[in-house]
Amino acid sequence: TISGEGKTFCALNLATIIAMNNKKVLVVGLDLRKPKLHTMLKTNISYGITNYLIGTHQIEDILIHTDIQNLDVILSGPIPPNPLELIESEKFAEFVSYIKNLGYDYILFDTPPIGLVADTLSIAKYTDLNVFVMRQNYTNRNAIKFINDIATESKLKHICILINDVNM
Repeated sequence: TISGEGKTFCALNLATIIAMNNKKVLVVGLDLRKPKLHTMLKTNISYGITNYLIGTHQIEDILIHTDIQNLDVILSGPIPPNPLELIESEKFAEFVSYIKNLGYDYILFDTPPIGLVADTLSIAKYTDLNVFVMRQNYTNRNAIKFINDIATESKLKHICILINDVNM
C-alpha cells in the first residue's frame, strides 16, 4: 500500500525461487515513478518498458536475461512525465499480449504502491493474482481495511497478502 514495504524485494525473490524450480519467469518493472528493480539487480542499464511504450525500443531490446537460469527481467527504464497514460495505452495492452505468448510460466509485475497512485489498478486488469506486500512493524494496520474495501468493491480479483520482514 505504501513505499518501503518490500514489493520489489519480494517480487524478485519470489521470481528467483520459481525460476530455481525450473519454471520460466519474467519480472517486469512497472513502478514507473520510483523504480527500484534496477538497483536490486545492481545494473546501470537505463532502458526498459518506458522506452518500448514511447516507441524507441522493441521488446527484444529491453528483455534482459539474468545470471539466474530461467529468470528474465524488463526494467522500468527512464521515469516518464506521464506514467498512467503509458500504462493505460494501447501499446501497453499490446505489450502484455506479446509477453504472454513468449512461453513464460510466470510473469510478475512489480508495481507502485496501490495506496499512492492509480497505476496499479490499471495494471490489475491484466493479472491473474494480486499480491499485497505488508511489512511487519511498518505497514499501518488500516491497510487491511483498505485491502478489504478493494476486494469488496471488486476493484481487484484474486487478492492475497504476503507479510514481509517478519520477526518471529
